[in-house]
Amino acid sequence: MIGFLTNNLTYAEYTLHGYKLEDLIELQNKIKSSYTRIAIQAIAMRYRGFSNDEIIKSTGLSKVSIVSHVKRWNLLGLQSVEEHRGGKTPPKLSLDIVDDLIYVILNKTPNDFEFIGHTWTLGLLVEYIKMNYAIDVCDVTIWSMLRANNLSYKRAQAMPTKANKYEQEAFKKTLEVLDTLESSSDTVVYALDETDIRVELYNRSSWSPVEEPPILEKNASHKGINVIGSTCILNNFHCVNDVYPSNKSITSEEVRSHLEYLMKINPGKKVVVFLDNAKNHTSFLIQSFYQKVKEKLKLIYLPRYSPYMNPQENIWNYLKARLFKPSSRTCIEELTFDVSVIFDELNYNSDKLNSLAYARNFLV
Repeated sequence: MIGFLTNNLTYAEYTLHGYKLEDLIELQNKIKSSYTRIAIQAIAMRYRGFSNDEIIKSTGLSKVSIVSHVKRWNLLGLQSVEEHRGGKTPPKLSLDIVDDLIYVILNKTPNDFEFIGHTWTLGLLVEYIKMNYAIDVCDVTIWSMLRANNLSYKRAQAMPTKANKYEQEAFKKTLEVLDTLESSSDTVVYALDETDIRVELYNRSSWSPVEEPPILEKNASHKGINVIGSTCILNNFHCVNDVYPSNKSITSEEVRSHLEYLMKINPGKKVVVFLDNAKNHTSFLIQSFYQKVKEKLKLIYLPRYSPYMNPQENIWNYLKARLFKPSSRTCIEELTFDVSVIFDELNYNSDKLNSLAYARNFLV
């Protein structure tokens, strides 16, 4: 709940009724009714501390309308912004309809009902209810009902589906050796992986004014770099990276060279490397090399399709989040420089690397 001064300079309480400001902005961007969009915009701006004059300039509402919207919002919540013009009040949906709607959202696609699309939108759900129950409802009613049933519209989380859980659990049970590795001064433990980074980065969330989505520069450029990296994940945290232009693939030869360098910078120590089962990690060349240096190197392969068990993946996520900007970089050299700056910063901040890649947060 937040308070604000009214025109009479009295202190009024103002609540979001359990919603977040981001929820209101999401609804405002999805709703069709201009009446509802403007009402939500006025409420959100009031909550953020904008003055009446600023809200009037942005929405075109009168001062009386703004005060009315705020008072009704405090009293009724989302019901206050539903459009009732024309004498029709959207009916409440029965529990049977609500249950059916939730089932359809979670288990069916619009194509199953001869709509066009694979993902349900508020507009399609309005049409579904009208087609199946002959009831006219507005977008706000649907959105409010879904939020009340703990459903939200968000990006899917990528998750491999071929992972073997029994293999993962068996692998974790063998990692009692971490205690020995962590206490040993003669051993250094890395996680290894590769990634690609382009001058035109993938889309990520960023700030922008309401109703003005960020513009991401995209000209189909594939220029960039490929990186093979290893991060020390137990004690003496640091990163080691080899960077190649995007037209140079990271093959077994580059992996072998990287492993040789890890041994070179750790003289007199046993180098232990956790890595996935990619072909360039398990090839004949790597296995032959491994047999020759087993006294100095130990390769531990993670369970198949288990990227979330590799701490280096979290380093890539951090790197790409720090690199993101809507505009494209002008050249590969600029991208390479920015990457090196971030890794230099990480190598000077062992606490940050610990929080990003500590082995026990991923492997046990």
